[in-house]
Amino acid sequence: MTQTPLADDIAFVRQIAEEGQTTPSLSGRFQIMWGVLVTAALICHWLAMKGMFFVSIDYIGAVWLGVGVLGGIFSALLGRSLRDKPGGSSAGNQAQQAAWPITGAGLFLYAIAAAYAVVVRGQPIVLFDTIMPVAFFGYALNEAMAARLFRRRQSYVICLVALAFSAMSLVFVGTAEVYLVAAFGVALTQLVPGIAAMRNEPRTIV
Repeated sequence: MTQTPLADDIAFVRQIAEEGQTTPSLSGRFQIMWGVLVTAALICHWLAMKGMFFVSIDYIGAVWLGVGVLGGIFSALLGRSLRDKPGGSSAGNQAQQAAWPITGAGLFLYAIAAAYAVVVRGQPIVLFDTIMPVAFFGYALNEAMAARLFRRRQSYVICLVALAFSAMSLVFVGTAEVYLVAAFGVALTQLVPGIAAMRNEPRTIV
């Protein structure tokens, strides 16, 4: 029995893996979109807590609901724009397309659970503040994966920055400033790398 087919299969898998490490990420447009929406919502939340926003803090949930709806719509539209984008079939981009939605779903469920605990069970409203530390930890995990898959050194930096903001936002839990700190953190960990990723999107890689 010849080992040639097996050797060919191994070589093919290795080629795919190597291509995935050299193909730039296609997540930039999603990071920019979510970064803008979330940063804006966090600033609105902070302003509402300071009494400087036209929406009362009691109704700030409507702002976050709007972010979720708009984010879902824009994500679907942006996803369609990637159907024929060069590099979309690489291992790295396939992994990111699986990881980021799970991260988002996890944060959504965490927020729903916090809302239930506060509204139904009468738990302290400070539970909402704990969403930020969890979110930054999720960002850090995704950037660590990107750094490994794409051999992207700047992703290691973003990962460390996200971890730092995870700790910083936890320190500020229970204050209005937690939302301002989080807004700055989202801008650094989502908007900045998102813009860089968009500039590096592949044009000739399949």
